[in-house]
Amino acid sequence: MILELNGNAGSYCTTVTAAFQIRNDKTITKMDLRRKNIDDNDIKFVSEALHNNETITDLDLSQNKIGNTGAQHLAEALQNNKSSSMLTNHYGGQRNRTGVEGAKYFADALKTNKTLIKLELQGNDGSYCTTVSAAVQIRNDKTITKMDLRRKNIDDNDIKFVSEALHNNETITDLNLSQNKIGNTGAQHLRDALQNNKTLKILTLSHNEISDIGVQHLANVLQNNTALITLNLKSNQIGDIGAQYLADVLRDNKALITLNLESNQIGDVGAQQLAFALKNNGVSNFFYFSIFEVNCSICSDTSQYGRCSQNSACGCFHMIGAQNDGIYVDFLWKSCSNLDLCDSSTNTCDKVDHICVHHPRCNSHSVCYSLSMIDPRICPPITIFIQTLVTLDLRSNQIGDIGAQHLADVLRNNKTLITLDLKSNQIEDVGAQQLASALRNNKILIGYWFFPSYAVCHHGFIPCSHLCEKFPNIISSMTNNMLASLETLPIELLYQIFDNLDVETIVVSLRQVCRLFRSVIQTYNRYVFDCQSISKSNFNLICRIVRHENVISLILNDDKTPGQIDLFLSLVRIYRFTRLRSLILRDVDESQATNILTRIKVDQLNSFVIKIQKYDQRRKMTTVKLLTSIISQLHLQKLDIQIESERFGLIKWLEKSTLRDLSINGNMTFHSLCTIMQCSPQLRALTIQKVLPFMDNTNNSICFLQLTSLTIAEIHINIDQLESFLLFTPSLTHLKMIGEINILDGTRWEQFIQIRLPMLDRFEIFVWIYHTITSIDLSENRIGDIGAKYLGDAMKNNKTLTRVILRDYREETNKISDTGPQVLVDALQNNTTLKELKLNHESSGYCAVVEAAIELRNNKSITTLCLSDKKIGDEEVQHLVNALKNNQTLTTLELYSNQIGDNGAKYLSGALRNTTTLTKLNLGHNQIGDIGVQHLADILRNNKTLITLDLESNQIGDIGAQHLADALKNNEILITLDLESNQIGDVGAQQLAFALRNNKIFDNLDVETIVVSLRQVCRLFRSVIQTYNRYVFDFQSISKSNFNLICRIVRHENVISLIMNNDKTPGQIDFFLSLVRIYRFTRLRSLILRDVDESQATSILTRIKVDQLNSFVIKIQKYDQRRKMTTVKLLTSIVSQLRLQKLDIQIESERFGLIKWLEKSTLRDLSINGNMTFHNLCTIMQCSPQLRALTIQQVLPFMDNTNNSICFLQLTSLTIAEIHINIDQLESFLLFTPSLTHLKMIGEINILDGTRWEQFIQIRLPMLDRFEIFVWIYHTFPQTLQDIESIIKSFRSLFWIEHKKWFFTCEYDIESSKKIYLYSLPICQTTMKYIPSSQTMSLSTTTTSDLSRMDNVENVILTMTKALADEIAEKETMIMNPVFCKATKLFINLADDWPFIPLISLSVLIDLSHLVEIEFNSCFPITSDTNALSDIINLIQQAHNLSSLLIYSHFAYGFGLCTEDICCLISRQIKHLQIPVDNLNDIKIVLERCNHLSSIQFDIRQRKFSKEIVQWIVDNTIDSTYRTDANFVKVWLGKNKIESNEFNVGFKRMKFSEHC
Repeated sequence: MILELNGNAGSYCTTVTAAFQIRNDKTITKMDLRRKNIDDNDIKFVSEALHNNETITDLDLSQNKIGNTGAQHLAEALQNNKSSSMLTNHYGGQRNRTGVEGAKYFADALKTNKTLIKLELQGNDGSYCTTVSAAVQIRNDKTITKMDLRRKNIDDNDIKFVSEALHNNETITDLNLSQNKIGNTGAQHLRDALQNNKTLKILTLSHNEISDIGVQHLANVLQNNTALITLNLKSNQIGDIGAQYLADVLRDNKALITLNLESNQIGDVGAQQLAFALKNNGVSNFFYFSIFEVNCSICSDTSQYGRCSQNSACGCFHMIGAQNDGIYVDFLWKSCSNLDLCDSSTNTCDKVDHICVHHPRCNSHSVCYSLSMIDPRICPPITIFIQTLVTLDLRSNQIGDIGAQHLADVLRNNKTLITLDLKSNQIEDVGAQQLASALRNNKILIGYWFFPSYAVCHHGFIPCSHLCEKFPNIISSMTNNMLASLETLPIELLYQIFDNLDVETIVVSLRQVCRLFRSVIQTYNRYVFDCQSISKSNFNLICRIVRHENVISLILNDDKTPGQIDLFLSLVRIYRFTRLRSLILRDVDESQATNILTRIKVDQLNSFVIKIQKYDQRRKMTTVKLLTSIISQLHLQKLDIQIESERFGLIKWLEKSTLRDLSINGNMTFHSLCTIMQCSPQLRALTIQKVLPFMDNTNNSICFLQLTSLTIAEIHINIDQLESFLLFTPSLTHLKMIGEINILDGTRWEQFIQIRLPMLDRFEIFVWIYHTITSIDLSENRIGDIGAKYLGDAMKNNKTLTRVILRDYREETNKISDTGPQVLVDALQNNTTLKELKLNHESSGYCAVVEAAIELRNNKSITTLCLSDKKIGDEEVQHLVNALKNNQTLTTLELYSNQIGDNGAKYLSGALRNTTTLTKLNLGHNQIGDIGVQHLADILRNNKTLITLDLESNQIGDIGAQHLADALKNNEILITLDLESNQIGDVGAQQLAFALRNNKIFDNLDVETIVVSLRQVCRLFRSVIQTYNRYVFDFQSISKSNFNLICRIVRHENVISLIMNNDKTPGQIDFFLSLVRIYRFTRLRSLILRDVDESQATSILTRIKVDQLNSFVIKIQKYDQRRKMTTVKLLTSIVSQLRLQKLDIQIESERFGLIKWLEKSTLRDLSINGNMTFHNLCTIMQCSPQLRALTIQQVLPFMDNTNNSICFLQLTSLTIAEIHINIDQLESFLLFTPSLTHLKMIGEINILDGTRWEQFIQIRLPMLDRFEIFVWIYHTFPQTLQDIESIIKSFRSLFWIEHKKWFFTCEYDIESSKKIYLYSLPICQTTMKYIPSSQTMSLSTTTTSDLSRMDNVENVILTMTKALADEIAEKETMIMNPVFCKATKLFINLADDWPFIPLISLSVLIDLSHLVEIEFNSCFPITSDTNALSDIINLIQQAHNLSSLLIYSHFAYGFGLCTEDICCLISRQIKHLQIPVDNLNDIKIVLERCNHLSSIQFDIRQRKFSKEIVQWIVDNTIDSTYRTDANFVKVWLGKNKIESNEFNVGFKRMKFSEHC
């Protein structure tokens, strides 16, 4: 029986239904009750049903309202429940409220429960919940071995739950309780729990509150516990008394290996006690290196076959080359006839994992024994080697010379301690001398540290720092001791070490260590020869030294090392590789493959991989024959063969093949697959990529029973074909699928697996599909209000529709009046998916408001809402404001040309008063009067984001102006206020002028607008301009015609920022210096000299006052060797200023290196171009203790980190830009910056390994909370989606997505087939080349379409191709915001296949209103288009803020644009122009018709023409200055502008009515 009450009111119905199902349904195992609004009363029904339930194993109650009472009900139900293994009660959107009391109920009730494995109480109140959850898991989960409870706010009371659970636990080996609040009482609880524990090996209690009393409890644990080998008590409150307790225990403890007491309060007395303990803790131990774990069974000084094991069947077999030393193995393992002889010439075994030993009872020659029998578990030794303390960490305590003396006394005789760390104590020369003396004869201690007085010293390495300089003889002696100990290492141990090293490290590095190593390298017979891991400089040496017969694996790949295969074949005789077990030929040419396979010995191969990238038709049959020969080998077990289908189909397969693992690319027939499976009875794993063979299952007898693992990757297939194929593989235990496969129906797959794949126990998928109807168009039908009601009912619960169109375009079609929309509004109140609703609003504004309300509520990415000319009145506005109140994304609201009056303004004021996103409000051409403006003025008083308010053509008079003036007095946000064509008179204008005196509006205007435009408005403005004292003097924003005027009117002492740049305005700096007395700029706070000549820079800096500067930027483009030392002296003076906080210095390295830096500089932000030594950087950092942000461009200084004491701890932000660097160099540099919270990297940097970077950040940059990258690498061969997936997969871990919430995109440019990009979101790069999605492969770690991801992009490069046109056309059909909303520069390059769609369509990609510069160019010769001129004009008209226009010759000539045409493009806001010219008449036309230009660049074809242009400019203009080059003439025009009654405000216009 089924009881369905869903959809009824109240959460009772939900819980009653669930309880009924729990009680009666004997098949249900999982119950999901998330987000059901369940409270303490409701949960009672579920709890009662759970009392006797025997099937539920997983119960999820997260995101409800369950409190302590509800927790009590659940706890009682679970007390005797025998089935539930998982209970989830954590928070989600609406969190549960289980607190301390609730957690206690669970703790008490579950003490006897043995089945509940996981109790999730995360996010509820109190740390009790954390410890109760952990206690339940420790008590009942018999598989858990590690418990991590770091940073859980656990105190002494909380730890009690965990301690009780640990009493009888037999699985936990590692318990981490660091960074909590555990004190002495908590230590006592742990003592009680661990007193007799036999399994816990590692206990971490660092960063807690344990003092001497607590250590006494823990010492009691060490007295009896024989399992614990690591105890970490770092950063507690342990003093000398606590050290005494530990020392007493260590005298007899033989189990503890590592004790960490860093950063406590231990002094000389405590060190003395620990030293005495170590003196007595000297039980024999056997160590080779602290970095290797040895698992061999060695018998020393024992005769051949001598007894050395508790197992009487085991004896000592002497190793070759050892005297009375051997290994103990089982006599009975193999009879003599089954033992293989060793190679007499090399004393090695052909078989992997075998060792040569003497066995005279069988043979006078040495024989091979398997390492698997050399195992202490088979032959346990008679002498049990007892472990004891080998690592002691005493960093950051208070140990001085006396304590060092005691430790030194111990080290003279101690035979067990390997690592002693004494960093950051108070040891000086006397103590260091005592330690050094003690170490003279100590052959055990491998590493010791004491810092800051002394750096690190290691045996066997170059001595360093103060200690090594003072006692060179001691260090030399220790080094010799170390080398002597290396000579005694067992050969098989070296073999095991070599197994984990690459061939270059073995041959090039270890060969030089000692004679033993050199000898072993000659005989070692398990080399893996990977060509890509060998540098070319060592390639010849390695090929010469390594014997061919000692190589067991050969990996050849021409991908990253072109030509290496051919070099390899020229250096070796490949037929001598007689012991190969594995051969990998990846991305090779067919000629290379056949050359290798023809000569190499393949009869011993057990693994073979081949992927041919370039085919040779002449070698086809040779390839087929060779591959047939290889797969016919009886030893072959693993085969990966990626070749084209024709060759694959010709291969003949050996019957009864030994293959166990096969990978193919699917380019074959189903018959071929059947043949392979028939010939491979031992095949267990099959991988098929790209294409699944066509299935012909007319023969029902076919079945691949031997297969247990199947991987299907990069495949597009429908569900029926997939299921048909899987019918042949009923024995699968593992199935993995990746590709475009529709397997989203879990019920269908549940049934299929149960019936067809009953043995499956591992199921992995990563699939995708393109899905469902999201848009419906019902326009031009006959739908009326009744039809609208039916639609509303249908859409009420619809979860997929995002767009519905009901708009009518003909009079006789849809007739939905105001009633229909009201019905739809009521029906769609709870709909959250519909983003766009189109109704008829030609006759009524109500439909438009309904559309807008739906979009505002559901479209979470909407930023612009345009409701201009929609016949909206006050009543309609009232409906709109309800949606506006809750919207958090809208930035622009256009209500231009409607019927909004004073009441509508009142409604808007209430909705927008406190909005935090709206920046622009357009109410022009409405009916708002003085009363309405009074309400709008309230917005200006409270709103902190609105920068543009348009009230043009309303009914505002002097009273309304007074209201606005009052609001403006304290408003510092508004930039643009348009009051054109209202009824404001002199009184209102005067009030506005008074308001502007106190308003900071001038701070947002350029100096030319203030002086030239506003100065003419009224006497008040003229007066304010004289006293305004925050002028920013930016040369590029000033036309030459006004330059003299501005320099004369603006008082020098009122200028706080000076920006000089000769780029677009040649000669401007020299002109400026001739007009002003630069030493009078006495209040400068910022000085920027960009792209200046060195002579200009020195002229300015010699005379200007710099002691008030807090920001200075300089970039020299032309140097003068005579002024070098003057420049250095001036820059030294500037960087020595105490007020300077920001410095950007881009000069060549020689001058930079000569600058002297002031000690204790106040710099906080520094940008440099990297042209310096690492020593320079260290000097700067040492002199700048307050430096927080560093930017390095172009070159990263060479890192010399032999001095480990260097660390730039003050740095919190680092930007590395325009740099090509490898990953090892980058990581080496970042080791100096451990305090970073922000890291930004741009350039050719290979950081595509997310796992490596995750570990590096966690260990080396633990404080990093902002990580921005835009990097790329070049690949020789084309990449597949699988390659991109392999990169992005490493950035999908919990660390990146959940913990850090950093998201990334990996993108591959298909067209170039070389570049792989990896960038963080939002993109941090300011310049972006936009590539259409059809030409890229892109994968991201987030599926969210965040519109802000391109907000940092300022410069956009578009190559106008057919692919881009197709993408634009597709985007035009969708309602969406532009991709680039804040771009200011646009670079357009026309390609030869551009279909000439209107350029105005670019608005779907770029918000044209922000553009200040557009550049037109052409990559290829283009054909003239008759609509080109009007097309470009339309584009420029939409770019309201455009000030620079650049047209290159290829573009102009290709379109047939003459100078007259170009003049038609140049609107009055354009100040800077670049065009091609052929004759002087073109120049005359431009300068006559475009007299508003400030500067112009003429591009020319012939250099001699530049002289004619210059002469013409000199003859026909006044005071123009110029700069010439081989290809252009750049002119700063001196001609006067046409006067205008308009003036700029920031980036917008401000207008008063004519009455002002």
